[in-house]
Amino acid sequence: MGGDIDKNSKRVLAIGVLFAAVGILALGIALTQPEMKDERAREANEIFNPEYSVEQKAEVLATLSASSTGADVSEEEKLRILESLSTQ
Repeated sequence: MGGDIDKNSKRVLAIGVLFAAVGILALGIALTQPEMKDERAREANEIFNPEYSVEQKAEVLATLSASSTGADVSEEEKLRILESLSTQ
């Protein structure tokens, strides 16, 4: 009977080590993936950066308008950007 307990504890330990190894491998793979760069988020940060002048913000907004059809940008978002430009 003592042999069964010893055998089961070794199996549990082996399974635990296997799961830990898989988890560490998955973490390593996740950390080495290249970072996704969202171009629109970068441009939005440029628009709302308080260090930029109104002219620089307008230039970024013009670039955004020229580079896209605007179909995927809602009217509310466009108005919010224009209002932020006019309040400065």
